[in-house]
Amino acid sequence: MTKRIRRQVKAPTQSLQRMEQAAQDAMVQGMVQAYAKQMRLMNAEIVSFLRQAPGFNDLPYSASKDS
Repeated sequence: MTKRIRRQVKAPTQSLQRMEQAAQDAMVQGMVQAYAKQMRLMNAEIVSFLRQAPGFNDLPYSASKDS
């Protein structure tokens, strides 16, 4: 009798933990994606700012090619 009750209590707890973990994973993934997007925007701003600098396109490793 007690085994059956324990099993019934254990199963929802495990699925709840899985749901919580999935929610946390999704939240972290969303945060990472937002951070990556912000970094790409910042990089684009930096590159566009640097392109305005005199002689930027004369550099041997011109970053104007990777955007």
